[in-house]
Amino acid sequence: MTKQAHPLRHALPALLLASTAWLPVQATAHHNQVAEPPGQNLSTEVYAVAEKMPEFPGGSAAMFTYIRQSIQYPKEAGGQEGRVILQFTVDTLGQLHGVTVARGRHPALDEEAVRVVQSMPAWTPGEHAGRKVAVRYTLPVAFEATYGFDEVDVKPEFPGGGQAMFQYVGMNLRYPAEAVDNGEKGRVVVGFTITDQGKIQDVHVVESVSPSLDLEAARLIATMPDWTPGQMNCQPVHVRHSMPVNFNM
Repeated sequence: MTKQAHPLRHALPALLLASTAWLPVQATAHHNQVAEPPGQNLSTEVYAVAEKMPEFPGGSAAMFTYIRQSIQYPKEAGGQEGRVILQFTVDTLGQLHGVTVARGRHPALDEEAVRVVQSMPAWTPGEHAGRKVAVRYTLPVAFEATYGFDEVDVKPEFPGGGQAMFQYVGMNLRYPAEAVDNGEKGRVVVGFTITDQGKIQDVHVVESVSPSLDLEAARLIATMPDWTPGQMNCQPVHVRHSMPVNFNM
């Protein structure tokens, strides 16, 4: 069933990666001659394909998480969905240059996708024939519809309701020994998304207390049973939510 447009609609970006994250110009390695921008680390050789392609620190999964947590859906996009295809060059030091839109979706979505990629940390540079080389990289970023917790017609619900959720937390929260030894306490706020299937995903810490307490709070939320999904216009939808987890000695 098709989701209805909503003026206050937000979106949760999802990175769609093919079997490879790059689109080669040819099936064999080659390079193009380009001018080197002043003060940048670009070689005069920019490869479309290298023996070892550049990589985001931590790999594709880490890049997926980075994009999901960094991107902010612009209201100017009016709830539009779709993929923005970006191209950029990863130089021999792993820096990103020349981030451009190869195929856009909406000006506001295009701008946001570029902003997030430009904010990325340095990558592991590509290599060819035993040396580091600059590589042209193509990356699709998709915007998928979701809603804020207070925007939906029917809010998602933990199985059994609020009281059951409090009982779940009380029975499953594990106070880390390290936190006890260090006298750590406080409130960790965890953000997450309840999908249209009631699954918990995109768990991340919004307000931190300490590494050990943050990790336990995120674990607690991530291992929750499936919720009853929220609804908009009588259809199940993805819903963003956040929840405080209190740690008291």
